[in-house]
Amino acid sequence: GGGESEEGGLDLTSFDDRDFYHSQLKEFIAARSAASNSAFLAGGGAGDDPAALALSAAALNRRKRAKRGGVDPKASKGRKLRYEPMPKLENFMFPQPGPAPPLNADDLFGSLFGKQSSRN
Repeated sequence: GGGESEEGGLDLTSFDDRDFYHSQLKEFIAARSAASNSAFLAGGGAGDDPAALALSAAALNRRKRAKRGGVDPKASKGRKLRYEPMPKLENFMFPQPGPAPPLNADDLFGSLFGKQSSRN
């Protein structure tokens, strides 16, 4: 098994708990199927009748679909843009171009490279 080494002895570095989890899984499945059968029978089902099982499953699916009716399926995973429209601009006017400011190239390049202005 998983707890035995290749020499046939026990491997002390690992613990084999497969049997425990196997029994837990069997109990869980048995309890789950018993609960679903009792819920089905309490809901007016017909036991093991496959046609009745199919009809009840279809009715259950219809109820589930009716519950989520208000959800937009395209709104998830970023497939739908969410935005609020902004009101249109009113009384907007572009600025009127004025006269160009005087440009002294020596002062401009001097200020870029750390030189002092020639006016001082």
